[in-house]
Amino acid sequence: AIGQVGRCVLPVWNAGTIALQRAINSKLPDDIRVKAVRETRGRFHPIADATGKQYQYLVQVGGSRDPFANRFVHRVGGPIDHSAMQMAAAKFVGRHDFKALQGTGAERPSTVRTIHSARWIPRSAAGPTGAELEGEHWCFEIDGEGFLYNMVRNLIGTMLEVGHGRKPVEWIDEVLESRDRKMAGPTAPPHGLFLCRVDYPDEVFQVEESEAMD
Repeated sequence: AIGQVGRCVLPVWNAGTIALQRAINSKLPDDIRVKAVRETRGRFHPIADATGKQYQYLVQVGGSRDPFANRFVHRVGGPIDHSAMQMAAAKFVGRHDFKALQGTGAERPSTVRTIHSARWIPRSAAGPTGAELEGEHWCFEIDGEGFLYNMVRNLIGTMLEVGHGRKPVEWIDEVLESRDRKMAGPTAPPHGLFLCRVDYPDEVFQVEESEAMD
């Protein structure tokens, strides 16, 4: 996660949010870092109060496996029809019942969600070491009010069925209408998925001193 959100309650802390961020980071292992700290009002809940999220999923099409990037990208065979992939992604925008794209074992009372945008973006082929990576590199970016368990990974697996020519773009409509997980594509592996941002209404946060003085 790049934009994961957590909550902690401190009985006493008078040194401010920047000092708290530094204090927390001084105790964390090297592979975890707190990017920002904000004071919230009342009984803030990181999940219940969220109004939207953004996920990204990284895909490498063709080329050999890079040992340094392998943990962060899903490598698939080519060729891929990128135009068909974009049209498939557009099918998910709007308010739909995503029951067919929900992972088993975490059923929700409602499987209807609103997706604000969904698109494939070509990305740089530079790996973690700075070396040029082989193959084509794409990022799937999706913004929505909320997501079901494994929903993004199931979207990826479903769109790849279209991109590889195994299913037509119109098949996406059939998947959504079926509300049947067996109708959709396979679940893509987790290592290409990143939670990039969680959105909250302004009223859940305490007003910072600098804002109050403006």
